[in-house]
Amino acid sequence: MRSFLPLLACLAVLTACGGSDPAAAPTAADAVDLDADVTVDASSDQTEPDGATQDLANDVGDATTSAMDPARAATLATFVTGKLSTAHLPGLAAGIVKDGKLAWADGYGWADIAAKRPATPDTLFLIASISKTVTAAGVAKAWELGKVDLDADVNQYLPFAVHNPNAPKVSITLRMLLSHTASLIDDPAVILDVYTDGDSPVTLGDFLRDVLTTEGKYWNKGGNWDADPPNTRYEYSDIGISLAGFAVECAVGMGFDQWCEQQLFAPLGLAETSWKLAGLDLTHVAMPYGWSSAKGYTPYGHYGYPDYPDGRLRTSVNELSRYLRAFMGDGQLNGVQVMKASTVAEMKKIQFPKVDTEQAMAWWYEQRDDGLLYCGHTGRDSGVSTQMFFQVQNGVGVIVLTNGDVDEGTNAEKALLAIEARLFEEAAHL
Repeated sequence: MRSFLPLLACLAVLTACGGSDPAAAPTAADAVDLDADVTVDASSDQTEPDGATQDLANDVGDATTSAMDPARAATLATFVTGKLSTAHLPGLAAGIVKDGKLAWADGYGWADIAAKRPATPDTLFLIASISKTVTAAGVAKAWELGKVDLDADVNQYLPFAVHNPNAPKVSITLRMLLSHTASLIDDPAVILDVYTDGDSPVTLGDFLRDVLTTEGKYWNKGGNWDADPPNTRYEYSDIGISLAGFAVECAVGMGFDQWCEQQLFAPLGLAETSWKLAGLDLTHVAMPYGWSSAKGYTPYGHYGYPDYPDGRLRTSVNELSRYLRAFMGDGQLNGVQVMKASTVAEMKKIQFPKVDTEQAMAWWYEQRDDGLLYCGHTGRDSGVSTQMFFQVQNGVGVIVLTNGDVDEGTNAEKALLAIEARLFEEAAHL
């Protein structure tokens, strides 16, 4: 999630990435009124990107705001834009999944302030750690096809050996990596050091070798490894998720990004969803922003890092909803079985209940104050704050994608969670 990054670290990332000069960046007082009620009907001037496969390219589940009563939609718009102003988030796109369809979607605020480009359900957002659920699906698909064993020692797939030096005889498995129980720790100094302007020139494998082998540039026994053995306690790890993706890359003989495109994105009709900026039309991508009272909104620029499977997927509400609907629908979307129901069930189950009672395969469960059980994931990165959860009992899901900073425990986080909660409430009226 890279959620351990405080705001000051986020600003450091901006400098490291060669982002726009903060002095020249748009502020709240610049040409665009960020507090204006800017909403975009998902049906207006929106066309499906070329290249979608199968009949899913014309997916009848892609929603428009017409699914919501106009008066409710107007009231909701006032609520959301008010929260965006409070949270200092420039833009947001959101969707509600219900009865196997994207029942409603809309956009508010700005995807790009300088270009005056509004956020819409087709705007591509960096979704940060929600990406981990997609990585888990890519690994699970490889398992379904017999390419990997979730419970085998991951070293049988890797070109270099990986062991916790504090417990070198204990095997690390894909299931452990995907449930954050492999005893790997993320070193913030390493994570910050590898951000780049645009896609990283460093390959996933080279980066992981540098982190996980004793001769590597980023080897740090205390910083990269828990003192406890694998599968004895929960430790959230970006590196662990990326290692799982790399293991599949080695097992199938193609880049993990290519594997996901072939096995997930193409079958689901995700024409613009991508792990990399290369090939994307940047006018379709939301600009990530930071905010300060002194400088207003500051663009981070479009950045990358080599460990892309843990957080670098870019997609839209319309496209991400197809993945969510397939996951909620036992691997099926509009009659197409993208993954076997048994594979999805394997992903949804608690992986190691003796270690953690809420952790599935990248996805997690949480009991909320409304008494309902939710399953999903959040995402936080520089200028990125995202939510994707569904109610297990009701089969209602909500996606919220934004292009601004939200730090834990702040008013901005309260505002974002209030928007998510309001959308779950609105689902009853669709």
